[in-house]
Formats: sequence, structure tokens, C-alpha cells
Amino acid sequence: MSKSSTKALLNSVVVNDVKYLYKGKVITIEVEATAEEALETLMKNHISSAPLLDNGKIVGVVDVKDFATAILKVIGNQNDQSPRLAHRSSGVDLRKNLARKSLFSHLASKKITDTKRTTLLKTVKSGTPLVEVIGILANHGCHRVLVVDDGGAIVGLVTQSAVLQYIHAHLDSCPELEKVLIGDNGIFQRRKIVTLSHDLTGKEAYEMMLSSNVTAAPILDKKGLILGNLSFSDLKGFGSKYSVESLMLPLPQFYNTVRKAFTSDTKFPCVYCGSKKPVANVIRKLTSTRIHRIYVCKDFKPIGVLTLTSLMQILDALCKK
Repeated sequence: MSKSSTKALLNSVVVNDVKYLYKGKVITIEVEATAEEALETLMKNHISSAPLLDNGKIVGVVDVKDFATAILKVIGNQNDQSPRLAHRSSGVDLRKNLARKSLFSHLASKKITDTKRTTLLKTVKSGTPLVEVIGILANHGCHRVLVVDDGGAIVGLVTQSAVLQYIHAHLDSCPELEKVLIGDNGIFQRRKIVTLSHDLTGKEAYEMMLSSNVTAAPILDKKGLILGNLSFSDLKGFGSKYSVESLMLPLPQFYNTVRKAFTSDTKFPCVYCGSKKPVANVIRKLTSTRIHRIYVCKDFKPIGVLTLTSLMQILDALCKK
């Protein structure tokens, strides 16, 4: 075997070699679409973001975080501009004003989209080795890479999740991943973990996540133990599966409301492990549960987090040896 079997494997594969790795159909949103239509597109296709196109040119990225920002902004405006809200406890008026149709149906997608995020969209040409794509996913703050033909037309997409699925299917060719422990290089501690206290409201939790620039965070109980995981993806059900007044609930209640809207099992997967587990174990857990992060705990309390980006960085480091 070579010094890095993982490196040999990833150098031998190009992005459009494997069907489940390379997705030929790319979901996009036209600039003329309303924000409501954009949200419905994300929900229908079970994705958290999509490129925004204007005459075939990418002009932005529509992300569920955009909707969180819009919702919280309107709630803030309602509280600031309407003194009558001070004595309204039912939430009926907020629900009426913030129902998804009234909030998003006449709002253009481009009005809520952060055009600066376009810089996070990277492209590679068909035939690019997978190892190069992993380098981009590891170091450029993007979760997916667009594949283009020689003329620059989008012909496919490679996501971090798809890369992880490919690695999972070929773990027997990557023996190093059984030996490397997630605590070996401290990669799970590179970014301070953001946690959400149980006494926050749903609104306050999302505000904290936005200000901390994280897409998900663990909810902690009084003892500092993990109750569950809150994500911006949960907002894809806003207005259709649950109402805005739910955002005013204490976080554990809001969390259960959201989970019941998507599944009958309110104990939605929130996976954690110790720092002495092999990277291969983490890949197996994330692939089997189809979630995007695993919390690293000590005495059952979170001390760090491993995201798909963290795993791309581990793979990238192995390939550079």
C-alpha cells in the first residue's frame, strides 16, 4: 500500500465518475421567483440553499439563513413599531402578520439574498480529480461545488455529504481513517462551540446563531447536557408546518414543536462521541444518520464539534502528506 491509501483513492476518482457522488441535475432558483417560491423550492427538494440565476448567470445564493434573517427582522420591526403588541399575549396578530404567504409571497428572492455569498460558490470542470474538490470544500467555506463544462454551463454538483458517502462506501481502501483519532489534531476545537441555553426562546436562539455565524447548535439543559440540535434547516417548515408564535416559546418547547412537524419521533438524531474515537467511526455515524455534525463530549458535556467541513479538512490533510 502507498503511504496514504486515502490519497491514492481520491486521486484516482474524478467528480463525474460516480453517480451518487455527482448529481447531474442542479436545483436553481430564478431571480424572478418570489421568496415564497424560493422557500417552497428548498422544501420540496430537501435542500438548504440553491444558486440564484439571472439569465443563466449566478447572481447569488438563496439560503434558509436568509429566511431566518427576514423573519427575525419583521418580528423586531413589529415589536418596535407597534405599541399595541405590548399587551397582546396570544400571538394571533403576529401569526397573521408573519404568515408565510403575507411575509414572502410578494417579496422577490433577490431582496433577501446575500449577494456576497456568491463568492462562496466555487466551480470545477468535468473530469476534475475528487482530491481537488475536497481541497476546495475544506478551505473555502463552501459546502458544495458546481461542475461546469468547457463553456461554463452548470452540468452537475458535488456536495460534502456526497463525498462523505463515497468515502464511507470505500472505507476498506482508507485504513488510515481507522487509526486517526478525532482528537489527534484538535480539529474539533478550532472553532469555539456555540451552545443554546434551555431558557432561551426559539427567536433568541436563532438570533444567537445568526450573530455567531453558525448553522446549528446544541440545546443544553440545566446540567449542561445536550437536549437536542437546533438548525436553520428547521425553518423550512415555517408557516406551513408551524406558526411564528412558536418562536416565542421556551426553546425545549419550540424544539419539540419543530420536530413534531417533521417527524413523529421528537428525539431527532443529535449524535455525540468522545475525542478518542477513530475518524472512520464518525464517518459511519454521520452517513447512517444523514446529519451534518457530531458533537464531541467529555463527561456527556459538549467540548467541540465536528462538521462535514472538519472532515473535509481531515481528508485534505491526509492527501497532502
